[in-house]
Amino acid sequence: MISLERLHATLFPFRHCLIKKGLYFKIIVGSWLIIFAIAFVMANLSKQAFRYAWASFSVLILLVLTVSYIIIIVNVQRSPHSQHHSSIHTERKLSVTSYIVTGVSVLTILPWAVFHSMPADLQEELSDASRVEIYLVLAAIYFASSIVNPLVYAIQTQEFRKVITNLVC
Repeated sequence: MISLERLHATLFPFRHCLIKKGLYFKIIVGSWLIIFAIAFVMANLSKQAFRYAWASFSVLILLVLTVSYIIIIVNVQRSPHSQHHSSIHTERKLSVTSYIVTGVSVLTILPWAVFHSMPADLQEELSDASRVEIYLVLAAIYFASSIVNPLVYAIQTQEFRKVITNLVC
């Protein structure tokens, strides 16, 4: 959702500024409802169908992240640069931040997607202990992807750090 929001902000900056806070609340609630619906459907699937559904879901997330950030990067790189030095510096910094977010997001989701895309018979060749250990490590990396964006923005953006510091203090 964050990558889609950033994509909208990059492609339609003026429209994005006019979005009311209530819409963000609706999007957050809607995304949770969609996830609960997907979880309910997936809970009622057979083990094999669940694996394919989960792999498809992981690949879809990876695809959305990658395409969103590639479009953002291309759009920022192709935009006509302002004559102000500070504007150019800001655009470059945002481009670097987008590169980092894209790379880290892909690196955190790709191993999970690859593992779940593997044929079941290949996974069953592993011992139960090895399979559980691999699953836990990949799950930890996969779920770490949800904190990647805020961390990268916190590290890269001074304004973001100031706002977080004010919120915490």
